[in-house]
Amino acid sequence: AIQRSAQNAIRGLMKILARHTDLIVHVSRERDGVYQWLPVKQKTIYMLYPEHPTVDAGVIGAASDPDRVFLAHAGAVRPSYAGIELLQAMTRVQDRIPKCTLRVWGGFAGMPTSRPKGLIECGALVIKDSVSREEVLAELPSCDIGLSLVLPIDKTHVYAQPRKLYEYMAAGLPVIGSDVPTIRRVIEEHQCGVVVDARDPDAITDAIIRLAQDPQLRKTLGANGRRAIGVHFNSSVESTRLIAAILPLLNRA
Repeated sequence: AIQRSAQNAIRGLMKILARHTDLIVHVSRERDGVYQWLPVKQKTIYMLYPEHPTVDAGVIGAASDPDRVFLAHAGAVRPSYAGIELLQAMTRVQDRIPKCTLRVWGGFAGMPTSRPKGLIECGALVIKDSVSREEVLAELPSCDIGLSLVLPIDKTHVYAQPRKLYEYMAAGLPVIGSDVPTIRRVIEEHQCGVVVDARDPDAITDAIIRLAQDPQLRKTLGANGRRAIGVHFNSSVESTRLIAAILPLLNRA
């Protein structure tokens, strides 16, 4: 009851503030829908798309070991981003097709257990703890599959729009993504990956194996993602829209 009262109080305060607000910027269609009840004069959506251009097709899939399938995880492995489920899935993948390697840029954060020595020793897991965003973007095209897994544990995660999703697409990688609204919409609308329940290690395992064993499917999904970045997910277009929404307010001031 105390929590509900606090939520109602916060909601009431947000309504009061919204009546004196000219513009609210949302980062996705789904977040815009959540806050439709706010009495704001104007709303706009500003997507957090990658600013770098789509990667040259000539460097995509140029893995150092063509006999292995490389999975990309940009950012630290965390419990809230299905870190435990992903490691369980990788153990199961190794039992069935030991040619997969998970590359992690960003190390481990908040994981309840130590790093799995078995996966590291057999080459199934490669971790870089400290790495720049530029280095990650440079290495993504040498991978085969991108992972964008988030657990629906609260509103922040349910309505997540990870930047890495679009960076994978720009690099021509098919994406294995969580079944949360924005990630699901992007993957399904543009046929650029596979949607899974990130709470289920078996579902992650099956998706990895499916893509690892089907190079043509990876190529098709990856090409769809690259095309979508060039046509739909354009940071310069979104920046222009945002500026167009703000300028009239500045001129009025």
